[in-house]
Amino acid sequence: LTRYSVDFFGTSVPSDTTMDTEDKRLDYLMLNDYMRAVDQDYVIHEMYPGLGMFKFPYDAPYDMDFKLIAALASGVKGITYWQYRAERLGCENDCAGLASMDGEQREVCIPISNVGEQLKKDKEIINSCYKKKAEIAIVYDFDSQLISEIEDLFGPDFKFNDWGAIKYYRNCHASMYKMLSKLNYDVDYVFSNETTKFSSYKVLYFPYHTMLKKETSIALEKYVNDGGVVILDEGFGLRDENTWMNPYDMKVNGMFKVRYDKRRRVEGNMNISINGKDVNVYPYINIYKNNNGESLLKFNDGNT
Repeated sequence: LTRYSVDFFGTSVPSDTTMDTEDKRLDYLMLNDYMRAVDQDYVIHEMYPGLGMFKFPYDAPYDMDFKLIAALASGVKGITYWQYRAERLGCENDCAGLASMDGEQREVCIPISNVGEQLKKDKEIINSCYKKKAEIAIVYDFDSQLISEIEDLFGPDFKFNDWGAIKYYRNCHASMYKMLSKLNYDVDYVFSNETTKFSSYKVLYFPYHTMLKKETSIALEKYVNDGGVVILDEGFGLRDENTWMNPYDMKVNGMFKVRYDKRRRVEGNMNISINGKDVNVYPYINIYKNNNGESLLKFNDGNT
């Protein structure tokens, strides 16, 4: 990340962003919460009003209204619309215009106008507001996501194949974010190298954090000893910093009473029992050797 060497950071909102399902709305909120971790004064520099193809409809006023209000509630400090008038430039065809090619305004202009009037009226108040810090944080680690993107791409002929890849890291952090949000918990993102921020949260979640660095391990030990709660996804500390598999031991100074036994991709049906209910497990399972620790969950074959 180069966020400390630039004035501010922003993100483009993908054009395929209708807000008609809960999952889509949570994806959009997650994007804003992540960007706030990058820069608390982040901006949205491309707010698209349409899907970008002739065969799809444009956003309804509700879609744009949600995107604008949600971004402001998340703490965004600037929004640029893309674009005022639709153009037939390159591959864009008739997409991405608040107004049609002939200049006639589309329905999405209604919420834009309403929000614009409110911004004009309360500009100073909105500019000075920031979202309240959550008590739970997802600890994002770029190296762990990168290795996750790579490790499941090999086919039987050792060619990279993106089709069917699990993208496990991305699925883990997004699923946890959505689950907590549905349970009405606010969630922040922090970066794994920002260890001084750990103590300001009651709960830290490490999604598929395979690339455990020494400084993270040290900070994590202090955090736990000070009473912090840690949720670790399977695969925690699975690899050394050179990406090699470590010798099946979590390098966290004995904090956790478990040791890796083996890790395998699931073939067929595998369940894990949670409060008497069976939940399907996919795509990997880690089998642990338990050294007098309490086992909360077991696979249906009896392994921990």
